[in-house]
Amino acid sequence: MRTSCALAAFADRVYLLVGKTDPDEGRLLRYYGVSAKSNFIMVQLPILRRRRKAGFSWSGVYNLFALWWLWRMRKRIDFISLRSDELANFLLKFRWVLEIPIIYEIHQLPRLYGPEGKSFPGRPGRGASEIVPQKQAPADN
Repeated sequence: MRTSCALAAFADRVYLLVGKTDPDEGRLLRYYGVSAKSNFIMVQLPILRRRRKAGFSWSGVYNLFALWWLWRMRKRIDFISLRSDELANFLLKFRWVLEIPIIYEIHQLPRLYGPEGKSFPGRPGRGASEIVPQKQAPADN
């Protein structure tokens, strides 16, 4: 949320795709401590979540709606920025359909890729053109 709001300071328009859990966007913005901007658009997509003790959740519904929304908007989007391991893994499988550059902000590098940073099959790094750890900037060319 905060990254998306920060990007909105430099972009014409920023879309944030979120699971439809709270219809009150103002409450979501206050929770993250950010203010509404006219070029920051929150898009709530269907998600399967139950709020009981033995709650059931399946992100496949959200992933499919995210893919569908991104495909519809592909001509108007410059890039996709992701933090979710599961959504990144899903969308990278369809990058040939979307034809939009995907930036994946990795927070779990050792857990996902092992200590040497080698990509395990089926993980978001597979098929990525470059993996840059957070504390390392890309080298100047």
